[in-house]
Order: sequence, then structure tokens, then C-alpha cells
Amino acid sequence: MPRQRERFERTDVPRDNPYRNIIALVVVVASLVVVVLVCLTLWARVQREVRLGDNDLEDAISGVSVASRIDGHTASADTFNKVLVLTTSSLGGSGCTLSGAYAVIVNETQGTAIVANIPTVAKVTSNDTGYALADLCAASGAASVIQPLFSATNVSFDHVIVTTSSVDDVLSRVAGISGSSADDFVTDNGPLLDVIDTDMSAASLITFAGEVKAAGGSDIARVDAPTHAETTQAGDGTTTETGYQLVDIVALDQAVGLLVS
Repeated sequence: MPRQRERFERTDVPRDNPYRNIIALVVVVASLVVVVLVCLTLWARVQREVRLGDNDLEDAISGVSVASRIDGHTASADTFNKVLVLTTSSLGGSGCTLSGAYAVIVNETQGTAIVANIPTVAKVTSNDTGYALADLCAASGAASVIQPLFSATNVSFDHVIVTTSSVDDVLSRVAGISGSSADDFVTDNGPLLDVIDTDMSAASLITFAGEVKAAGGSDIARVDAPTHAETTQAGDGTTTETGYQLVDIVALDQAVGLLVS
């Protein structure tokens, strides 16, 4: 009697899968999502890296010379780290809305610090033209006010931070990065780098962070920079106010400890 032949599935012939197109689409979409996430991560890292060592701020701060001696007053023999903090509406660009200017003066010898609030209406001079501080920033950008502000205050700033946050918030954030690693700085401190531009390197910012933390973080003592009205005198001796406010250099420098009695 003839034997009935058995049937076997061939393994070398692909079988039709009704979900093949769906599976392929899911794989393609997942691959695209991964690529986008990688690109966004790399882009965010690059954007954070350029927040450090900003070229425009480096050029501007390098133009700040040594503070001039003031007759009848003695410069402190202590060592200071003097950081200008500018709070603005945006980072970069040629113009900005300046909401605040602060001289953060760290006395490295004494281990203390003080923050001086400089009015945004204070007069500064750029290219022989007088401006209110905020007006110069609006016209030419944050970097443009650094050298004129040195001349107006006699504070020879060592570094500058431009931030879209408040001075309290940025000092608190800076204090929070104390002890960070310079090698992993960008990776570990994105929230701070998202709101600042600075001439400082990671190492310099970490050093400043340690000083700020030791001095109290956002609770550092505050003073307002003293100002007085600018006046001109006519030939007949009549005195007229110009409408500008000048920083009282001696009173400010004494208040932050740069001048001693």
C-alpha cells in the first residue's frame, strides 16, 4: 500500500506577516526619535558650553584697567574678586533691557562679600557721549557697559555675569555649584548655564561659587550705590542739574571695602 507523504514547512521561504509594514514603521519612527533626542542633547550641550568664556565679554572685561588712586583715601591691602552681575531681558545680541546692575565684591582675604546695587539710571560715558546705564545697554548690548561702568564706579571688575534671572536667584544657583568638577561642569550644571553668559571658565566659576557660598549665597549683605545729581555751572555761577545721576565713587568704594579710612 502506498505511503502517504508528510508535509513540512520550508524554513527558507519567508512567510507573509500582516503586521510587517506596521513593525517597519514603528522601527523607523523609533530610530528617528532617538536621532532627534541625540541631536537635541548635543545642541543643548553646545549652547551651554558657549555660555562660558564668552568672547564679547572677555574682550570687554580685558579693557578694564586697574582702579585709579583717589587722593586722601587709602586702597585696601586685601585681595578681592570683583564680579559684575547684569540682569537683562535676553542673552547675547546687540541690545537688551537692563533691569539691574550689581557689583559683587568678594574680600578673599577676609572671607566676606557684599553686593552693591548700581542704579540703572546712573550716568556712564561711552565714546564721549553720556548715557543712562540702561540706555547704553539697550543701544549696544551688555558688553558695551562694562568699561563705562568701571569708569563710573572705579571698580576694576575681574569678571562679569550676564543673566536673565534675578541677582538673588543667580547667586543662589552659583553657590549651589560649589565643589563641582570642571571636567563635567557643562553636563552637571545645565540649569545655571541656561540663564547666564560669562567671561569665566568653568574653573573660575567654581572658585567664585565657593566664595559666594562661604559668604552666604543669596543672603550676602547688600548696599545701594550712593548717587548724586550731576550739575553744570554757567559763566554767571548759576548751577543747573543735567538730569543725570552720578555714582558717588568714594562712598561706593568705601561701602564695599575697596577704600579704607
